[in-house]
Amino acid sequence: MRAKYCFIVGTGRSGTNFLNTVVVEHPDVDDLHSGKENRHVLMRSTKAALMNKTKLPVLNLLYYKYAKSRLGQKVFLDQSHPNLHLVTDTEVKLKGAHFVVLWRSTNAVVASMLKHEGVRRWQQEAEKFP
Repeated sequence: MRAKYCFIVGTGRSGTNFLNTVVVEHPDVDDLHSGKENRHVLMRSTKAALMNKTKLPVLNLLYYKYAKSRLGQKVFLDQSHPNLHLVTDTEVKLKGAHFVVLWRSTNAVVASMLKHEGVRRWQQEAEKFP
C-alpha cells in the first residue's frame, strides 16, 4: 500500500526538522507549509503529550484529512515531533499512515537542547505542567 500520510517523529533536537527538509523536496510529497511546522498542530500535539494523552487531537485529525484532500495523489508529510506520543492512535485513525521514527543518543539530544535557547526556556517553564 502506498503511503497517504508520512509522519516524521522523534524527540526534540533529534533531526525531525532536518529530515522533513530533505523529504519534502521529493515531487510526490508535500507538507503544505514549505518545511515549517504547522503551529496549531504542533501546539495541540504538544499539549496532548504534556498531559500524557495518547489520542490524536480531533482538530489535528481533521486538519490531516483536509490537508491530504488538497494534495490529491501526493503524500502528506508532517514532522510535529510530539506526535511521537500519538503514533498508535494516529495509525488507527488515518489509514495509510506511515511513520519515520528518529533516534539520537540521549547525550547528543541533551547537548543540543542546552545550546538552544528556546528549548532551555521549555525546561525552565516545565513546572507549569503536571
